Amino acid sequence: MPGVSAPLPGKWDDKGDARIAAFAHYDEAHRPADDVLTEQEIAEVERWPLSDAQRTVLHWAEHAELREYDDGFWALDCVPDRWDVNKRVARARVTGLWAAGLLDVHLDSSGRRLVKSQKGRRVARLLGRAERQGVAEAAAKDAKLTPLPKRSGGYPLLSEGRYFKGEQQPADDASPAEPTAVPAPAQAAPPAAAAVRADQPLLRRLFAPRTALEQRPAHDIRTVIRRPQRVLTDEERERVRDTALLNLQGALIMGITDPVPNPSPMPEEAGAWVREHVWPEHFQKIERKYPHGFARWSMCERGTCWNCLSGRCDLCVHRQKGGPDVDDNRDWVRNQEGRFIAPLILRPGGESCVWWCRCACPKDGPTPARPAPKEAPAPADPPATPAPAPAPAATPVRAPEEGALQATLW
Repeated sequence: MPGVSAPLPGKWDDKGDARIAAFAHYDEAHRPADDVLTEQEIAEVERWPLSDAQRTVLHWAEHAELREYDDGFWALDCVPDRWDVNKRVARARVTGLWAAGLLDVHLDSSGRRLVKSQKGRRVARLLGRAERQGVAEAAAKDAKLTPLPKRSGGYPLLSEGRYFKGEQQPADDASPAEPTAVPAPAQAAPPAAAAVRADQPLLRRLFAPRTALEQRPAHDIRTVIRRPQRVLTDEERERVRDTALLNLQGALIMGITDPVPNPSPMPEEAGAWVREHVWPEHFQKIERKYPHGFARWSMCERGTCWNCLSGRCDLCVHRQKGGPDVDDNRDWVRNQEGRFIAPLILRPGGESCVWWCRCACPKDGPTPARPAPKEAPAPADPPATPAPAPAPAATPVRAPEEGALQATLW
């Protein structure tokens, strides 16, 4: 019953294991009675016999990044415990879920992103409850879903040069008004800044510099904010070197290898006491994995991007993005276990907290020259081969003198 504590048999040395056991007990003993499906919901479950692959696509649309490029559909960064794992998604599977109204298409500065619709969220929750209660399981094959009347015309694929109504067509894809028989003049070579293989459109989308229109969306802050750059001490450099490789890569991507804290009314000793005695253990665990901590840094406290740290200011992250990284102007209030309990709107005046790379290199205008490759040192002359030592002269053998013994033997 709600509000009643019940002891569980067993003993757990770790709080996390005890929490998992409590959740499992609740799912087994209490959730079926609290969350049992009605007859109408069971009938609706039968109308959505989605396969496991279709359910995975819905999961990616909410918890990862599902996008469409010229070469098809991709789920970006879709493996929680590994960095930058991207997977291609079957075209018919995505377009079928879109036609049935389970997915919507959002247009942003990077192109098309597919997200779970309100109907898709409701169906996903319903299928999860049905599977948990043993009412229905995932189908063996993809379900052929009935498309909505307004989406029965089919999905306008980028690979076929089709666009949604109101979607801006890229200038390089625009077809001429009247075909001409005169051959077009030779086009100039593409700029060196976008030197990405043409047969890798996903890499081109992910890493090549954006077009001028995509670089400067209206909602971003365009004025470069110059902040002081942190110079690491020898002790801090040693701490960064000792960081595990995976966490070091994450710190470089997020710019927290050399963060600079903002002025605060709370002294650092008090903040350290709060982190040690108030923060839950899983917060402290991830804090210890990074050279200067993890959750304590906001956008405006981040340091230098990884390209500028390696001397490649021509590839500065915020030059390539055409602007800074901006947070969503909100944070979360957590309880003593670190769970989210309420949103907290920060900076109610609307001022944004942004991360501009703290390197002094220009973030727009002409691209800085690429540093010259380091010349390999000339190989040293091999040491002179020492002259061979003269062989010792053979010791002459003296013939024995004839004597009485020799005469006797012979």
